[in-house]
Amino acid sequence: TNNAEPTEGGTASFDPIRVQLSKLGERCCVAFACFAGGNPGPELLTSSYSIDQRVKLEHCKDDIQAGGDIVTIWKFVASTSKKHREGMAALCDYFKSKQRVGMVVTETYKLYMVPPDPAFLKGVNLLDPSLAEQQEGCILGVQVPHELLVEEEEGEDAAAPPQ
Repeated sequence: TNNAEPTEGGTASFDPIRVQLSKLGERCCVAFACFAGGNPGPELLTSSYSIDQRVKLEHCKDDIQAGGDIVTIWKFVASTSKKHREGMAALCDYFKSKQRVGMVVTETYKLYMVPPDPAFLKGVNLLDPSLAEQQEGCILGVQVPHELLVEEEEGEDAAAPPQ
């Protein structure tokens, strides 16, 4: 089960979540998602994600900034087998070569897949140096709930003059 338990200081502790990652329908690797920061009460991740979209770093950065305290950071660490570690490395290399981050859109949130490369982290404004400590065999997942995006759009509509 995926249990979240608040700890002292308001941080959260989660059991690692086993996740199958795919890109454009092709399996990349099995990884374990571990809570790395942000919102201590996020919607829990599912057991598989197909990364079918990629976006510019600026798009991800804008959502992270708008999300503030409700954004959750996950660290996806590849399973220990050589096949899964190579699959994770290929996924990160792909995004680095395109200068993009992956994006998965679910019914309730967007999940951005960000290589833990210092230049990428700076590009999306994730400035915590601990996020870049482990670069090999992992990718960061930045979870931004849709409720934030809907509220922003409603706020913009409310400010528009009636027609």
